[in-house]
Amino acid sequence: MTTLLAFFVLLGVLITVHELGHFLVAKACGVRVLTFSIGFGPKLFGFTRGDTDYRVSVLPLGGYVRMFGDDITAEVPAEERRFAYLQKSYPQKMAISFAGPAANLLLAFVVYFGLSVGTETVADPVAGTVLAGEPAALAGVLPGDRIIAVEGQPIAMFNDLVTAIAPRAGQPTTLTIQRPGTAAPLQLSATPSSSPSPDPRVTTPVGRLGLLSVRALPLVAAADGSAAKAAGIVYGDRVLDVDGVAVTTRDELFERLAAIKPTADVTLTVERKDDKGATAKHAIVVAGAPAAAIAVPACIEGELDVGGEPVPCPPALPAPVVVAPPLPKIAALTFAVVDSEMTAPINDVVGKTANLVVAAVRAQAERRGITSVEGTIASLEPDSAAAARHVEVNGHRVVAIDGHALALSSDMPAALAKDPDGIHVVGLVDKAGNGATFVLRLKPITASDANSRKIFGASLAGTLGDAATSERHVGVGDAVVRAFLITWQTIKAVAGSYISLFSGEVGLDELGGTVMLANVAGDAARAGLAVFAGFLAVISVNLAVLNLLPVPVLDGGHMLLFTIEAVRRKPLSVNARIKATWIGLIFVGALMIVANGNDIYKLITGAGG
Repeated sequence: MTTLLAFFVLLGVLITVHELGHFLVAKACGVRVLTFSIGFGPKLFGFTRGDTDYRVSVLPLGGYVRMFGDDITAEVPAEERRFAYLQKSYPQKMAISFAGPAANLLLAFVVYFGLSVGTETVADPVAGTVLAGEPAALAGVLPGDRIIAVEGQPIAMFNDLVTAIAPRAGQPTTLTIQRPGTAAPLQLSATPSSSPSPDPRVTTPVGRLGLLSVRALPLVAAADGSAAKAAGIVYGDRVLDVDGVAVTTRDELFERLAAIKPTADVTLTVERKDDKGATAKHAIVVAGAPAAAIAVPACIEGELDVGGEPVPCPPALPAPVVVAPPLPKIAALTFAVVDSEMTAPINDVVGKTANLVVAAVRAQAERRGITSVEGTIASLEPDSAAAARHVEVNGHRVVAIDGHALALSSDMPAALAKDPDGIHVVGLVDKAGNGATFVLRLKPITASDANSRKIFGASLAGTLGDAATSERHVGVGDAVVRAFLITWQTIKAVAGSYISLFSGEVGLDELGGTVMLANVAGDAARAGLAVFAGFLAVISVNLAVLNLLPVPVLDGGHMLLFTIEAVRRKPLSVNARIKATWIGLIFVGALMIVANGNDIYKLITGAGG
């Protein structure tokens, strides 16, 4: 019921606004409007006022404004021509045609303005997560540090920090830091790395510090056969304290565990959700290891047999650690990669990835089997590269990708996207603490189309959670500017998606129709009024851009024909107009058939969730 109601509200608002744009400008230009209809087909109800029949019709998937003199085959008496649509001047006809899309763009602007004005919650410029090895970490930034200035320019919120760093890739940059417990601000120098823009249409790289406003939460799991598993740690438990000392982040948890003697028991307070979503606290005592188990080496030189060659132990690792059970050999498995392609560079990446797997297994054993949820397989696509490896949801954890340790779940899709056609190496640890490297090529998302988007086929769980926030007031002037910028960004994004579709970069199987629109509208409505309003704004811009395509029967097609007539300085023939209309109908009809056909296919097969 929520989905249907949200769908009809969405369509009702979008169609009414679009047709109202045409109606008001047509009336302003002196055109006689005969019908204003929301929906197509037979009339359900309505009323007549003046020359216009206002109605709601049976089929709600559109609407129309019927104007006097819009029939190219009908003769218009001379005395009535001043009221006829097609007899109006070129600027007037263009204004009437453009008014519908313009009204939808204006609706999006108004929605974004309403969502922006007033009080808002923003992320403070506080380091929630500092990624190891990134510029901020190398400069000495610590979690909890507040960045108050970049190159002397004040920073008020985290987005200001992102904006200030973006153009400074490769440039030494002075960060002014306010560290908790320190009275005087600190001056740190960092050189932002170069990173691809999050906008795929922007080729210029942007600066990256390796800071996140959100914190990696201490959400944990326990390896089978470990002390943590025996104590009762459950997947998804959030650790609140270790031996009475509060922990708020994953790094704090691991630091506390590392500081406790391996033979000592440790008491964890965890927060756990039950099947109904209710939370409760549990005190769990994880036993220490027997003294006899503490002198087992983490890695025996040459033990890892990868590609037929022994791999050296990871450098600079302490030798005596708790290992139970002993470290397994790291198996190398392949998918869609032949032996001849396992060149020296690929084997080098395999070796690096295997060493990272060893380190992850060792660290998990040292922590009595406790590991982060980060990187755990959360969902799996059938018939994918991941499925070929037989990875298990909640059973395998990705710890490395292409020779680099996985810090966040987002690291893997970013690494795979760099070379979708190349060979990749994924390091995995299973729930029993066994490690493996997986050498693979990505598989097309559509088996019958080798040129379609290629995927690994598994999504990873993340642990990123809350950030330091504050309330700020957004005045009318700021809200207007923000609404304009968001509307413009949405226009560019929607236009870019159409360009990708018609250029073949995105397959037609990505199109969604009525069912998809209804489902997303329902999900947005259930998420709250603000989310639904934002979705309405995006679809309103989508409707505007679609209608501006230069396709006859769409508003953009009308504008194209009017322009051709203005250049020719004479009307197109009736035959040419009819042919153009048929071309437009076939194009729009084919697009609708494909989009709704995709919906039906997904309903039948269960694809796409």
